[in-house]
Amino acid sequence: MRRVLDQGLQNKGKGGYLHWAGVTWKDGQWLVADEPLDEARTYHIIVPSFLLTGLETGLGFFTPDNPDILAVDEPTEPDDVRSDIRKAIIHYLTAYRK
Repeated sequence: MRRVLDQGLQNKGKGGYLHWAGVTWKDGQWLVADEPLDEARTYHIIVPSFLLTGLETGLGFFTPDNPDILAVDEPTEPDDVRSDIRKAIIHYLTAYRK
């Protein structure tokens, strides 16, 4: 995870700048939920599928074939909101409106 976060920070202004929630860069270290990034811990993250192509700026290593990526959960149902970012946004906005 550190490698992806570091590269995302380096990409600022070049494309491939990643957005995150619950993660901060402070005093030269990454914090996850206000705790230092634990290199031995497995983190679950959500990214759009295009990021896992390895084609984004500086993220050539970020592919499903990378042994550091333990699992990629692919939706199998077409109505699954995870199958399309637009569906996820519609789902979120609809739920938020209530």
